[in-house]
Amino acid sequence: SVYGTVTVAAAIDYEAKVSYFGEIIVTDSGVPPLTASIHIGITVNPVNDFTPTFLNVKDVNVNRFDKPGTPVTTFQVSDLDAGFDGQLEYYLSDPTLPFIVDMYTGGVYIGIGLDNPSKSFYDLDVVVADKSKTNVLSSSAKFRVNVVNGNNN
Repeated sequence: SVYGTVTVAAAIDYEAKVSYFGEIIVTDSGVPPLTASIHIGITVNPVNDFTPTFLNVKDVNVNRFDKPGTPVTTFQVSDLDAGFDGQLEYYLSDPTLPFIVDMYTGGVYIGIGLDNPSKSFYDLDVVVADKSKTNVLSSSAKFRVNVVNGNNN
């Protein structure tokens, strides 16, 4: 018996194609030549190629008297990976701040009341990480939430 090797002639990209199918045919040098064939399937495993990247980070203003649950901002993030490598989760690097982040959408909301006259701003650091099963990639965005006075209605 003789063994052979199947090699790849060009780069394979999981995001472009996740499986390949083909037939391997072997022929001996006998007279008459004998042949055998087998159908094969090749599954491409993903590689976490892309780091999540924030696209729109800017400072924002909120009213000191806005209620908990009031939206503050939402982030747009790009991650061109497919599967778990492209699924994202968000969180605050400092969970003690009076804000919450929706872990699935990246929406930032007032978590507790901001009615503290001594605090005019908060510096937040939102982290986004993919759900890769092999190599988690993440990035963060720093921005300021300015607390402005408004009507106390």
